[in-house]
Parts: sequence; structure tokens; C-alpha cells
Amino acid sequence: MKTQRSIRTSLTAFAATLVILLAGACPAFGADDPARLLILPFNIHSSEDLSFLKEGIQDMLATRLGREGAVRPYTREEMNAFLQDIPGEITDRQAKEIAVRVGADYVVLGSLTLIGDSLSTDARMIDPRTDETAVAFSATGARQGEIISHVDQFARKINQNVFGRDAEPAPAAATPAAPQVSDSRRHPEAIWREDMGSGFEEGGAEGSGTGGYKMGDRPTAAGSVWKSRNYSAHLIGLAVGDVDGDDLNETVFIGKDTVFIYRHASGRMARLGEVETDRTTDLVSVDTADINANGKEEIFVTAMNYDSGTLKSFVLEWDGSKFAKIVTGAQWYYRVIDMPDRGKILLGQRRGIRNLFVGGVHEMTWTGGEYRAAGEKPLPAWANVFNFTYGDVFNDGRPRLIGFTNRDQIRIMEADGNGVEWTSEDAYGGSMTYLDQVPDVVPAKRVDYELERHYMPQRIFVADTTGDGSKELVVARNEDRTKRIFTRLRMFKNGQVAALSFDKMGRYRNWSTREISGYLSDLALADADNDGKKELAYTVVSNISSVIRDAKSFLIFQAFPEPSGRDKARRAVE
Repeated sequence: MKTQRSIRTSLTAFAATLVILLAGACPAFGADDPARLLILPFNIHSSEDLSFLKEGIQDMLATRLGREGAVRPYTREEMNAFLQDIPGEITDRQAKEIAVRVGADYVVLGSLTLIGDSLSTDARMIDPRTDETAVAFSATGARQGEIISHVDQFARKINQNVFGRDAEPAPAAATPAAPQVSDSRRHPEAIWREDMGSGFEEGGAEGSGTGGYKMGDRPTAAGSVWKSRNYSAHLIGLAVGDVDGDDLNETVFIGKDTVFIYRHASGRMARLGEVETDRTTDLVSVDTADINANGKEEIFVTAMNYDSGTLKSFVLEWDGSKFAKIVTGAQWYYRVIDMPDRGKILLGQRRGIRNLFVGGVHEMTWTGGEYRAAGEKPLPAWANVFNFTYGDVFNDGRPRLIGFTNRDQIRIMEADGNGVEWTSEDAYGGSMTYLDQVPDVVPAKRVDYELERHYMPQRIFVADTTGDGSKELVVARNEDRTKRIFTRLRMFKNGQVAALSFDKMGRYRNWSTREISGYLSDLALADADNDGKKELAYTVVSNISSVIRDAKSFLIFQAFPEPSGRDKARRAVE
């Protein structure tokens, strides 16, 4: 399992990527000892031939950063000699090795990703001797005309923060009226602060604002929102449950190699424990449920061995002093779903040598001191342990099977998997977490073939979120810049959670959260803040880990909207 990030952009956004932040002291360079600056060609990812940008960006930066007697960029001839043995993209390690070999004081490197009308740029300036980042920047954009101004900003930051001088100001341009900025292009924290008003406080305090929900066809009042502090991790999965048996719920979330167990208390997240795995283990999903019926919900973690691709799942349980592993190295994918009239049940499925999912989906029970398969579920061939749930989504007293197609469309069927009753036209869900799979056809005598990626589906819930007596289908929806065209690339620019309702006229959107810049990686419907009422909990990845920056994520707890006046009247009559 791995996670990945990219964003498509135009020439302008690419330059934007070059804006940077200071991360070190300003050394003094004089005429007797000019700083040697190695400006490497940027790696460019695009379906178009944009190789001309490599030399263009190098030339712009060299002109803006060079200063006779103080800063001397290497010439293009020198650069060609340095790079003659590197035919492809320059890695971070190669950049530092070249800089050290040629005696450069600083090296500038970066990448540009262009897809459709969108651009993503990442760049940094590092000291190759200490491996410290002096300046780092990452940005997205769409207008081609911005590239020069962004190169100017990037160079100005380097001049000010590294070389201790003011850059000559760029020629003044006419200042147009400030355009309306789409929420999908804005920083998520700015949006949350505006929505929640003065009652919202980043880092923990519960918000009192009511702007968090956007209502569609049936307007209803919005609920309050709480946002956690930022976590320096790409959060992959989320689950809520009473994992220590004290009748209060904990929030469990996972990064690539760490399980975090926290409890919402007094408006903040209090840490109960963290469990790290070894470097060869990648975490895939997390769930909680009291399957062994001892009054404490176990924490079920699906995990993979990074090198072999085999399952290495484990189960954690509170032993009174710590969260201990009661199962290790399990060859099962785990998933907990909420069954109508039964509550939480544990599902499991095996992985094959070549196939990701084999042997059907089984309900798991605690028997003889271990979790065992108790019977296979009657499911259609497309279903796997992660991509379906059950629920009375049509509110007619008959649970249905709801799942995702391989293109992230929602499909509703009879509970036994027969008879498709509805399929969405649009894609929902969307995940950056994926499993590697050996392709069906491998060229003879080839050992360097590329593994195929199987992206994990998002969760689906069926619940009465507004208290009007009718259940909705609740699901995340991440907007992919690539429109899911590429099998190995996903670039989510924004996401939201939507509740879909069904009546005799068809489907309509009951409510949705407003779009937020970033990627919604997982969600839960539970009493996450222990106020006696269920709410919507979800994880937002605002920064994807890259060469020049660390990942950043946060949690959102959001109250469900109140039922509209019409719903209240109908409920009173019923």
C-alpha cells in the first residue's frame, strides 16, 4: 500500500511552485568567496512536450540570483558536464551527490506537474553538506501568465532569506480587481475559520458557527464544526469506538506506519497511545468493534509487508496499561461494517499470490481464542471486503447491498447481490491508498515489469443523519483532476461529504459539507466527541508528502444538520 500526490497545471502555476520559506541562517558571501549555486533542471511531468521549460526556468533563476562577486550560478556548459551521466529525471539523492562533488554551496531542484488546466510545482533550495532545506515551496495554479511573477517571488525569497539582500522589485503591473477564489483552490484552514466564525479555533476549541454545511435540494440548518490540530502525517484511515471499555469513545486513526489512539476531551484531542510498526509494514485500513465481547472494542488494522506484498494484519486491545497486539501477522484483510438489526460485524478476506482478493468475503467471529471465518457472504463477483455495505437506503424496510464499481460509481442491488436497482452516473469516493498487484500478463523473461495499482474504495454509510425518520446514503466525494483516466495517477484538488436520499422521484442530495481544498481520506458516523449524539468525523489530508515538504493532515468533527421544518412536520404526523 502506498499513497501518492500530483496536481495538473499550466505554465503559470509551475512558476508558483518556486516560492520558498527560510529554514536556516544567512551566511555571508563576499567578493573573495562567492557562493556557488547549482540550479538543476526541474523534473516535468506532462503529456505535452514542455522540455523547453527546463532551460527557461534555469535561465530565469540564474539571472535573478546571480550577483557578481557574491553569487555565481554554474553555467549551462558546466551543468551539461555534470549531468551527462544522468539521462533521466534527477533524484534528490543524485542532486545532493552532484552538488557535493562539484563544491556547490547550494542546490536548487524541483518538479512541475501539468494535467489539463492545472499546474502543481514543488521546489526547494538545500545545503548539500548539511542536507538542510534553506527554502521550500509548493503551490498550484492555472493561469499561464503567472510563471514569471512566481519565479520573481522565488528568487526574492532566496535573495532575502539566504543571501541577506533585497532583490530588485519586479516591474509594477496593473492591479486588477481581486477575483473570487474558488474554495477548491484555497487553503482549508482559511475556509474553516471563515465558516465557523469567531467560535472556531484551530487546534481544538469547539466551533459555534453554523456555516459548515451546504444544503442542496432540501435546505436545513447547519451543524457546528470542530477541527483538530495539524498532524505531520498522511492520515489514511479513521475509526471511532470505545477501545478501553470506559463507556467513552476514542478516535483511532492511522498514518503510513503508525496507529494513533486519541480521545476528544474539553475541546481537544488527548493522546491515549501510539503504536508504530516496522519500516517494512504499510498500514492500509483501521476499524474498531467488540468482536470478542469483553466490553472493549478491538482495533483491527489491515497491514501489508512492503517488500513481499503479503498481508501482515494485526489486532490491538487495551490491556489496562497499553494497547497490546493480541493478533499479529494475520493473513486477512479486515473490515467492520454496521449491519441492520445486528450492529457491528467483522469481515475478512484472503489475498492470493497473484490476485488481491481470493476466497470470498467471510464474517469473522472470536472462537477458541482467535478470529475465525464463520461463513462466506453471498456477494456478487465484483464485491470485496472493502467496497460494500448493507442498509435500507430506499426506506422501504428492505436492506440493500450498496457498493462501488471499479470506476467509483455507487451501485445499489438486492441484498443477495442480484438485480441492480440504481447506479450513479458520477464517481464518488476516491482514494489515494492503493494495493500493488502483479499484472495479469507479464512479458516473457521480464523482471522489471510495472505493478498495477488497485485503489482502495471509500466507506459507505446508510443512516438517518437529520433525525427526520428517513435514512440517507452518506459518502465522501473527492474530485480527481485526472477524471480517473490514469491507472497510476490520482490528483485530488478538493473533497466533500454528501448525503443522498431516495424517494419515488429518484435520487437527490439531502445535504453536503462544503468543498474543502485537500483530500478526504476516510470518514465515520459516530459520537466522536462524547456529547451523546452521533456526528460526522473525517480526516483531511491538506499536504501530501513530497521531496520538499512533509505530509499534513487534520480531523474534522461536524454535527449533522437539523431537519427542515417540512421534515419536522412530517415526522410529527407520522
